[in-house]
Amino acid sequence: MVIALILLTLVSAGICHYLAKKKRRNTPFWIFLGALTGPFAVVILLLLSARS
Repeated sequence: MVIALILLTLVSAGICHYLAKKKRRNTPFWIFLGALTGPFAVVILLLLSARS
């Protein structure tokens, strides 16, 4: 159970890093948020538009 939670956290942080970089958002902030909240940060980041 603990291993699954750690993996979910790492995967969410990695996805947040990728999406934040792609959308030109603050990557350290989104990596932290992804590690802290897990998939919720990924969903929020998917809903945000890219910065121009």
